[in-house]
Amino acid sequence: MDAKYLASGAGVIVPPICGFVGNLLLRRKEALRSSGTDWLLVLWVFDLTAALTVDEFVRLIPGPTFRELAGFLFVVLTVVTLLIWWAVGILVEPRVRANVEDWRAKLWQWTLFVCAYSIAMAATAFNTFIFVYQG
Repeated sequence: MDAKYLASGAGVIVPPICGFVGNLLLRRKEALRSSGTDWLLVLWVFDLTAALTVDEFVRLIPGPTFRELAGFLFVVLTVVTLLIWWAVGILVEPRVRANVEDWRAKLWQWTLFVCAYSIAMAATAFNTFIFVYQG
């Protein structure tokens, strides 16, 4: 990897991450309950940007297979990430944000939070894989 590759990658990755961290700092504890959903939204914006400016992103992809399929992959990732964001936002987040008193309900709430965040990290792994796979 050369400096140009790293600088281009940082320019693409840093702004969405700053938005996510800013959201966490402003909303604090309340943001933690929706952070999986918020991260998926940041990831969706990244995917949409990549799909719209695929020529810029192709330079950041080291592997020839993914480089050839970049346009298709970014459109698919945009749609899939949007669907995941919607599903987690509609099905999981309201339950995670609810005020509950019972320890079983709190345990279920924590489990849903971990699941939402795990889904967000898995989606991130799919996105990242394109930029690190050399084959």
